[in-house]
Parts: sequence; structure tokens; C-alpha cells
Amino acid sequence: MKRETKELILDGKHYCAEVEIVEKSDSKSLLQMYNLWNKLSTKLNEYGCRRLNFPEISELIFCLVYDCWRVNNVSGIEHSSFDCYNPKTQSRIQIKATSVKDDLTSFGPRSIWDELYFMDFYPNETYDGCFDVYLIPNESVYNYPMNRNETFRDQQKRGVRPRFHIKKSLIKPLKIKPIGSFNLNDL
Repeated sequence: MKRETKELILDGKHYCAEVEIVEKSDSKSLLQMYNLWNKLSTKLNEYGCRRLNFPEISELIFCLVYDCWRVNNVSGIEHSSFDCYNPKTQSRIQIKATSVKDDLTSFGPRSIWDELYFMDFYPNETYDGCFDVYLIPNESVYNYPMNRNETFRDQQKRGVRPRFHIKKSLIKPLKIKPIGSFNLNDL
């Protein structure tokens, strides 16, 4: 993995950002991280604890598979809540991931993205290294009814941190198909 300062073009403006560029040679290390995460999560389960969250690893894996950059710091932007950047399309990418059957996904009140991807690291209900990637339509998220009176967008405007089940609330009812299915052992 390389750490570099790169130029990002966001909404037609140029910014400098610290990014991580994941390379094919990193796939073995990512598989090791996944296996360590799985081992620790399994041990925690034995003690009645829940599995560890999976965000940082999922972002790196997404970048490897889709040739994107993981973004750390963007100079000149007060708040940059996106996870990755696609230098070819100049898209801000938000990654959400689950490693359990029934996800509960949380968004910051100021989360901004051009593309939202959901990664399911439990598609076979086992921890075998398989994962599916879904592109979630933005309007389905922003217009999602959080309660009788508010949508996702309404809660963000109020400064609330929206939380809902992406698989149960969007992927299944809208019949969203994965854009890719992978196995970490094969990357």
C-alpha cells in the first residue's frame, strides 16, 4: 500500500488529500487482517460479546477491488465524510459494510457522498472470505422513511445520526442485486 498526497476534484474544485492506494500485492495482507478480525470476533462471541465492526478493512478491500483511493484528510474542506475516491469518475464514495446477517447501519448527520456502496461480508452466513458489493441508489437512502414524519434527509437536516437496516429496508424490498461477488482468498 502506498500513502500519497493526491489531487481530488470535488464539485469542480481542486483539493489535496492524503490517500492510501491499495495494490494487488496487498491482497495477502488484507486476507490476514480479515482472518485476524474473524479470530478475535469469534473469541469475543465465546464470551458473550458481539462481533467487532468491520469498516476500515472493508474500505481497503473496496479500494483494491474497484481501483479507488482510501481518503484520510482533505485540505480545505471543513467536513469530508466520504471514505474513498474514484480518480476516474471523480466520485466521493461512502462504504457501509456488515459482517452479520441483520445489519444496522449508521450515517453521520453530515455524511456526503456521490456513490454509496454496501458490502456484505456474510452472504453465505459463514465467514468464508466471500462478500457481495451493492451500489445503493442515493434517492432510496435520502427518501427512506425513518419514522412516520421524517425521511433520512429530514433527520440529517436536524443533525440526527440516521440508523437503519440497509439489507432489510432497501436491498431486499427493492430487489437490488450485487454488482460484484468476491472471495478474499481469490483476490
